[in-house]
Amino acid sequence: KAVAQRKRHHICVGHSASATIEILPRTLRTFQRTNPHVRVELRVMSTEDMLRSLRCGDLDVALLVYGSPEDFQGLCVKVLGTYQLRVAAPKKHRFARLREVPISEVANQPIIAFSRQGYTWYHAMLAKLFLPYTRSFKIVEECDNFQSLMAAVEAGRGVTIVYEIMSRTAGDRLVLRPLKPAPQPPPIVIAYRPEAISPT
Repeated sequence: KAVAQRKRHHICVGHSASATIEILPRTLRTFQRTNPHVRVELRVMSTEDMLRSLRCGDLDVALLVYGSPEDFQGLCVKVLGTYQLRVAAPKKHRFARLREVPISEVANQPIIAFSRQGYTWYHAMLAKLFLPYTRSFKIVEECDNFQSLMAAVEAGRGVTIVYEIMSRTAGDRLVLRPLKPAPQPPPIVIAYRPEAISPT
């Protein structure tokens, strides 16, 4: 709104580096075409930090994973897209030889996860995913970013669950395989405060 009224010429956007690897560049290109004089400041943040920063006004908008409705109370949310979930494993792991990996087998592996402190939605997703197969899946390591997560999996410490789009970042370092049965993935959304609604 401040930009639309020419009081401010920049907006601050929080985003998840891994989940928005494809959506963010596409969104920025479209925004810059229609708003060429607005500077966009990007901040890579955890989900919890983005939600806090949105509410206190440090961020104008955030692109993040939609965990639970409770997390987004009081915010406007629009779905931007979804990506299928995959299990990521080291290249020499037995999962690399499978075309699809049963979730029941993943549930019995050591799991590398995003940190519980910054990504509560991720832990809730894992619990829901593995519930039909085990109540006590084993998280052996927690990472606060995707680069650390990849390194831990590549080192053979365990496997992880990620979006299929992560293959662009993982390259040939890891093997990503579809899960069986295919779970419903949480969507990537854009979130902002209701009072921030404006054409810009």
